[in-house]
Amino acid sequence: MGRAARFQFAATAAQTTFSGVDQNGLTLAYTPGYVEVILNGVWLPPSDYTAGDGSSIVFGSGLAATDVVYIYALSVFSAADTFSKAQNGADIQSIKAFLANISAWDPGDCKLTFRTVPRTGWFFCDDGSIGNVASSATTRANADTSDCFAALYDISALVVQDSNGTPVARGVSAVADYAANRRLVIPKMLGRSIAIAGAGSGMTARLLGANAGAETETPTIAKTASHDHQSPTDPGGAYTPGGSVYGVVYPGTGAYRTSLTGGGNPLNILDPSIYLNIAMKL
Repeated sequence: MGRAARFQFAATAAQTTFSGVDQNGLTLAYTPGYVEVILNGVWLPPSDYTAGDGSSIVFGSGLAATDVVYIYALSVFSAADTFSKAQNGADIQSIKAFLANISAWDPGDCKLTFRTVPRTGWFFCDDGSIGNVASSATTRANADTSDCFAALYDISALVVQDSNGTPVARGVSAVADYAANRRLVIPKMLGRSIAIAGAGSGMTARLLGANAGAETETPTIAKTASHDHQSPTDPGGAYTPGGSVYGVVYPGTGAYRTSLTGGGNPLNILDPSIYLNIAMKL
């Protein structure tokens, strides 16, 4: 037996047929042969009523105005509608539809993982591209990428390429470009931190799917605060307190300048980080 739908009716004097909307606003419907009738709390054998059209119950004699009728419509059970424990979910007709119905992952969703091989239905984001088999996409070229391709297609920061890897303008739709063997470059993620797209208060607007930043920064005069260096001048050509040369005279002016020092190497501006793989749902 499957599940049961319950209907409740209050009889009128001499009423024999019960159909339509019940006291709870439900419309009576059942599968013939899969219905049970209760009258004033007592189960009735099928010989006491007729239940053949799927929408009405007809009693052999009229009921009293105080009678209450409960009708239980049973759902038809079929072994074909069940899952096998041994199959461990492999006998689900559409894994994609099943996951969608339970509000699980959708195409284009991402998750962090320490796995080194993606699970079925996922691919690792490796700064490559996706498309159909003929697209020559570098991350995944397979027909199972169509939903993810469509999910990412309208992100303006992402580039569409032809099958040779040459950037091209978007066509009329994701479906059309996919069928034309074009590939979509997925967001660049390798070695990068994750940030949130949008325009935070007082911050620069960041496009969905775009990337920015660098691991190092080379100091320049233009990037330092405005400042000067005060020092003595020495008409003799050098200022050498304690016997160490601290500077030289600027030619033709007698103005003292400090000697150059420092290597001009880039500064490391990388935050302490942990590195994982990012998997995207097909």
